[in-house]
Amino acid sequence: MNRRFTATSLILVLLVLLISSCGGKKAAEESEVKPTETVKAAESETNTNEDADVKETSENVSDNKDAADKKTKKTADEGYVKDGIYTNDYFGLTVQMPKEWEVQGQDAMQDVMQTGKDIIANGDDDKQAALDEAEQKILNFFLTSKYPMNEQDINPSVISNAEKVSPLQVRNGKQYLEASQAMLKTTELPYEFDEIKTVNLGGKDFHMMTATLKGNGITLNQRYYSTLTDGYAVNFISTYFDDASKAETDKVIQSVKFE
Repeated sequence: MNRRFTATSLILVLLVLLISSCGGKKAAEESEVKPTETVKAAESETNTNEDADVKETSENVSDNKDAADKKTKKTADEGYVKDGIYTNDYFGLTVQMPKEWEVQGQDAMQDVMQTGKDIIANGDDDKQAALDEAEQKILNFFLTSKYPMNEQDINPSVISNAEKVSPLQVRNGKQYLEASQAMLKTTELPYEFDEIKTVNLGGKDFHMMTATLKGNGITLNQRYYSTLTDGYAVNFISTYFDDASKAETDKVIQSVKFE
């Protein structure tokens, strides 16, 4: 991948990195050949942490079951935008869209996703197939940007989606973001990352990762937010370039509310 980038192309790539992050991490772990000593050490560590892991997994499963019991008559879907407000009844989520910003429909988001997959796969049929498979687990919530897509290199935006995950593989938003970070590091883009933090969005705890990328005279900043709920990783990505655009994207993120 060429190091030259635009904000739009990065948005395309990031959508795909999120959908492929967990699968990519799992595949990397499975393909690694470990010496006998390493295997024994890993088994010892697993036994030491087994009780804590089982407890945390049990708590997540219990929380998911309680939430699922309340939603037995509902099916997870992409939600909708009406009168400038994004609503997802299944996840109990609402987000205020900026009045003057562009809001992409599902068809446009699908086109964005396909372009992103083409960039990542780069003609590799096996990688393309893996991305196609991962996409089946994704619900695209919304993509809103200050300007129409492809019209401005400097284009603040906020993206949201959800990916179906296994609680046995991913126990919290931090693990999900760590996998996303690992995928970003496999590209040729010179990302710099801050420490993953815990934040509260709309009454729900999220993990947040900040990434910075410089090139072509542009400093691009992105914040990734992720939390696990009802068997899904619910994600937001804000993209901004300076204090003014950060304030704009922060306003969208701060409008997130959960029932």
